Amino acid sequence: MDDIINEILQELESPKTTISDEKLQTFLYEEMDRIGGIVDESVTPRQRSARTSALVRKVRPLITAESELDRLHQLLDVIYCQMKFSYRYTDYFNSDNLVLHKVLQTKQGMPVSFAAILLYLAAKCGIPLFAVNFPTQIILRAEITHYDGRQETLFINPADGKFLSIEDLEKWLDGEPPMVGVLVTPMLIRRAEPFELLERVETLFKMALTKEKKFQEVLEMINFRLIFSPDDPYEIRDRGMIFATMECFQAAYEDLSYFVDQCPDDPSAMMIKMDIKQLEQKGKEIVLH
Repeated sequence: MDDIINEILQELESPKTTISDEKLQTFLYEEMDRIGGIVDESVTPRQRSARTSALVRKVRPLITAESELDRLHQLLDVIYCQMKFSYRYTDYFNSDNLVLHKVLQTKQGMPVSFAAILLYLAAKCGIPLFAVNFPTQIILRAEITHYDGRQETLFINPADGKFLSIEDLEKWLDGEPPMVGVLVTPMLIRRAEPFELLERVETLFKMALTKEKKFQEVLEMINFRLIFSPDDPYEIRDRGMIFATMECFQAAYEDLSYFVDQCPDDPSAMMIKMDIKQLEQKGKEIVLH
């Protein structure tokens, strides 16, 4: 773990460079694999790497087409038809759907885990596939160049590997009350930035682990992030909420008070203010006893 932290710190201190397309494609997989290692330490980094390499060795020889579009179709066929990866609709917020080495074993997961796998394989097979941080769920965009030089952008639902039209995406938005009537704009379907993907994945992990009452694992995730952003009020807020759930009232009070002080206008701050005094009192009662 210390080696990983030192490597990331070096990257942060180095001059900023534009991320390559391949690095952007593999980012989601690598981050989900890293978080999965924090959540489930029973599988070593070497074992996780071996499973990833085995998947690439199995899939890459099957992607033989010359055109980008045909290679994309082959990749989707391999994952969803031949290997039969399937979206687990029931028990959606289960951390097993997010821990990639478990997803590779069971071939069951959620859209973001399948997206990570497809993106990683696309990078290894020369397919221009990228993540989109769409409001309803992660989707994929294929930036295809045809033989005649014509450019085409296609969208894919990683839950099942099917192509999506703009009309489909607008129907998805209409299904979300805050997004009703919102039209799909270029901003909504652009390539996702790494920080957007990381934030979304970490939120999903936190929700799943909290639901499963795996509070220690959530704390480890948050503390890892705080190494690089020690004053991040939102990470500190999330840590405070976990402390409150674990009945560590004084620690919860300190973290949530910090968040309210730093982000007084945030919508969640208004709700948290109502709980802070109660947390402070509970913390004093424990000290007195």
